[in-house]
Amino acid sequence: MQRAAGVSSFGDITQLLATAPRDVVELLRIAAVVRNVTASLGCSLADRIRISGTYAFKGLPGYTTSWSADQSENDKRFSQLGYRMSIQMRLAIVRGYVALNTVLSRTLLATLHVFGQPVLLL
Repeated sequence: MQRAAGVSSFGDITQLLATAPRDVVELLRIAAVVRNVTASLGCSLADRIRISGTYAFKGLPGYTTSWSADQSENDKRFSQLGYRMSIQMRLAIVRGYVALNTVLSRTLLATLHVFGQPVLLL
């Protein structure tokens, strides 16, 4: 992936970050801090994604910006329910993908370990 992106050294990364917008650099710093803190507390990537998705879903604002005056309350509730169900389904798909990925990677590592490959099972 590094070769495909044209990154071959730390200098390339530094040059890339020097040209990136300041907001992006701050976001990357915050993400790195969160990743390091959660890793030191023993939280896996799957847990981090699940927790972030759960609280992102709970923090969704009501979808009320594009209501027209002639819509009934039931129409508004149905639209809001559809919006939230769409987000909830997407989060369920991400959770399923992460769980499946974890199971498959553990299975692969265990299989390699059984056949004598030097792997570290976490």
